[in-house]
Amino acid sequence: MLGSLAGYLLAAALLCWPALTDISGRLVGAGADPIQRLWFLAWVPFAIGHGAWPLTSSYLDHPLVVNLMWNNATPLLAVVAWPVTAAFGPIPAYDLLMTLALGLSAWTAALVAARHLRHRLSALAAGLLFGFSPYMVGEAAGGHLPLVVAVGPPLLLWLGDAILITGRGPRWALGLGLGGLLGAQLLVSEEVLTTELLVAALAGGLLAIAAPRAAMRRLGRAWPGLAIAAVVFAVIAGGPLLLQLTGPGHLAGAPLQPPGRFVADLANLFVPTRLLLLAPHGALAVSRRFTAGVAESTAYIGPPLALTLLLALVLRRRSRWTWALAAATALVFLFALGPTLHVGGRSTGVPLPWRVVGGLPVLRSVLPARLTLYGFLGAALLLGLGLDSLRQRLPGRLGTWLAAGCAAVALAPLLPRALPATAAGAPAFFRTAAVDRIPQGAVVAVAPVATILDARAMLWQVVGGLRFRMPWGYVIHRGGDGAAAENRLGPPLARALFTIEFGGRPTPAAQLRGAIARELRREDLAWIVVGPMAHERSAIRYVTGALGSPPAAVAGVELWRVPAPAAGSS
Repeated sequence: MLGSLAGYLLAAALLCWPALTDISGRLVGAGADPIQRLWFLAWVPFAIGHGAWPLTSSYLDHPLVVNLMWNNATPLLAVVAWPVTAAFGPIPAYDLLMTLALGLSAWTAALVAARHLRHRLSALAAGLLFGFSPYMVGEAAGGHLPLVVAVGPPLLLWLGDAILITGRGPRWALGLGLGGLLGAQLLVSEEVLTTELLVAALAGGLLAIAAPRAAMRRLGRAWPGLAIAAVVFAVIAGGPLLLQLTGPGHLAGAPLQPPGRFVADLANLFVPTRLLLLAPHGALAVSRRFTAGVAESTAYIGPPLALTLLLALVLRRRSRWTWALAAATALVFLFALGPTLHVGGRSTGVPLPWRVVGGLPVLRSVLPARLTLYGFLGAALLLGLGLDSLRQRLPGRLGTWLAAGCAAVALAPLLPRALPATAAGAPAFFRTAAVDRIPQGAVVAVAPVATILDARAMLWQVVGGLRFRMPWGYVIHRGGDGAAAENRLGPPLARALFTIEFGGRPTPAAQLRGAIARELRREDLAWIVVGPMAHERSAIRYVTGALGSPPAAVAGVELWRVPAPAAGSS
């Protein structure tokens, strides 16, 4: 299957091509999330190299301590990419990881599918559907790297099958592998780990319903391996989870995202988004209204694939396992619809099963739309089984060509466009020795203010070698009531500069001079930098008015040294 790996990686490279053509100057994906992911990749090796704890940070939202376990900071990916980061920088490391994630996820799904299929073509088609599904394309377009590293679900399926059903391999080795896989998944994406366990419980329940006596016998044989897996997982995950739940900056209260926004739209099952190549204008007019946004509207199956899956059920109608797989796949897509049914971008108010399941404490922060990952894994296996059945019924070249034709017709509507890319340039100040005038670890306010709308300051901080801390950032932190907050715009200077960037009129600097002075003292601000941004001249005038002194123009930015507070001032 090494040839298929090369093919999948080539397809992934073509998908990421707009970024790979300038691998040091562009990031795969659009918006602020690619920059946030880049920051996490840079932070972990920096923290370890400077003797800091890598799962917390005060380099964003200073003086707060940000708990990075609540930010899905992917410490395992940062460690894996460390050699590339050290040699070439975090931008190429991020682009390389995204490309590898797409190709390896497809290949892993093909390998696992091949265990249940007779023909190589069927496994290749299954891997192609899973690795380049609308879910994978959407999350990659959004820059959601930990969600694109999707080797975990197929491997979990393989290990679960080996432990609970086939019994192939030593129980202790399978238990070690399962515990290690779950622990690694926690350090890549805790949300994916949570949904993996949910879907595994769902699949196990359906199999138990289909064959209860066999399920009890298998569970009796499997418990030693499962116990070993639990111990291994506890060893790997105990420290990070303890830090997340009780450590500095831990969160409590309501989840960050509202429960009814990031859900799959029923129309999305047959209406593509602009990320797909064969998306007619009329379909785009509908998909623009989906509440989840383009990156999370990932439920598109399309009529050809739906009919092919129905054909697979007809051909394998005597297989209890196939029906259980189809039921689990359908239920996962039902869960992805969220707590109430959305059609064409509007909530109908019709309650759905996720209203009950999503209310469980461990699932409150899960975005239902992302469950389509498992829907496409189930669909990929069903597709492979259907193609296998065609080959068996029509042996020889006719069967091969018919199966290949069915696969092509089913997958053609899912062909993606090339992924968008985010420019990763930085002013010369951060790229040259000019940044050395700022002492290591100093607190520097950088405009534009880093938020979900514009996170360039975080990119510049990384390009500058994380030389300084910033009082603001696009990062989840503990709000005043203990609940999750995303953009720190409470400080008056941050609020004013944010307002200026987006064309608003802030409170005049003269009226806020005292409040801004207290902000500067409270957050230990030593420098202020205004870089290229919308309404840059207005921002420069505002900071000048607040500090009472003009900036120095240095290597493409405007720089102020904040005067030290007078002795005895408060």
